[in-house]
Amino acid sequence: ALAAHGKKVSSSPLKNVFFGEIFDGISLSEAKSILWGMPEILSIHEDFEVKLHMNETNPLIGSTRVRPLTQGGECNPALGECYDGEGVVIAVIDTGVDYRHESFGSCANTNNINLGTCPKVIGGFDFKNNDANPMDSQGHGTHVAGVAAGDGQDYLGVAPKAKILAFKVGNEGLLSGQAIFNSIDRAADPNQDGDFSDRADILNMSFGSFGDPDDIFSEKIDAAVNAGFVVVVSAGNSGPKSVNADPLCWHDTTNLNSPANNNDGIIENGSWNSVCSPGSARNAIAVAATYDENFGEYKPHGEPTAVDKVANFSSRGPMIWRDAAGVRQEIAKPDISAPGPLLCSSKWSGDVDHTKCVSENPR
Repeated sequence: ALAAHGKKVSSSPLKNVFFGEIFDGISLSEAKSILWGMPEILSIHEDFEVKLHMNETNPLIGSTRVRPLTQGGECNPALGECYDGEGVVIAVIDTGVDYRHESFGSCANTNNINLGTCPKVIGGFDFKNNDANPMDSQGHGTHVAGVAAGDGQDYLGVAPKAKILAFKVGNEGLLSGQAIFNSIDRAADPNQDGDFSDRADILNMSFGSFGDPDDIFSEKIDAAVNAGFVVVVSAGNSGPKSVNADPLCWHDTTNLNSPANNNDGIIENGSWNSVCSPGSARNAIAVAATYDENFGEYKPHGEPTAVDKVANFSSRGPMIWRDAAGVRQEIAKPDISAPGPLLCSSKWSGDVDHTKCVSENPR
């Protein structure tokens, strides 16, 4: 089609095709200037990088009280009726998962996680290296997977009987937006046979980038929710403004009522409007981070701790932005908060003790 319109392209401009249950489109390596003016193209969006959010949630959200229950009261574990994640599949879109960890069944290393050799991590893909072995090489995804569904001897995740689909979309702190879109599409049909009955139930994403509810990332998340996924996303690590906050997602709301303000600057006034995309997506569940106890003299991120205190790095709302018509919009974000900093979880085999794990509430 590009050549038919007289466009000069490289020998292999096509990188990926998205025709799935969630969204349709293609990914090209060509510049936008080559594509403008083609009637077949409705919109063009540049690929983007997103940043990992390094603190995740763990129990003390009531999970230990819920696990022994069922709709009729006390559950019977032998019948598999408990609210412990049984029958649920969680797609962890992150840096991969070290499925060799005992929290995931101590599975043997494999070149294809989709062969059914690991009963806990039942499938996935490495979109960073384009292979079927989503082995973690950074540690973040393993930690996140352990919080969500770890089933180890010492530490339990929120839903220890849930299964995991592991999608690796980057490492070393930066992830690819294109790989994330690939993972969402693959989570809808893990074995790509056109039968969506084996799809994931939940998508978990602990990362973010600057954006708002109308950006391409948030739109895809909303499309995933409309297709039946529950999407859980970290709110971000960007504020309020402080010496320890990451400015990645600060929005300048000082002059937002002025038509000249396009809401795309780094703020200097301490605004609390700092929720990252895709946590900004209307249908995503954006989670803020709180402390689960008072750690006394130990002051992570340079601040005193207290039970239920929101961590100083955790992004704040509300989400305020201008829509395509220039009209000021506002929605409530984050949606919920849960314990995150200093909690213990599954550690990638190559990890080092760069962050203290001190929570006394591992299960």
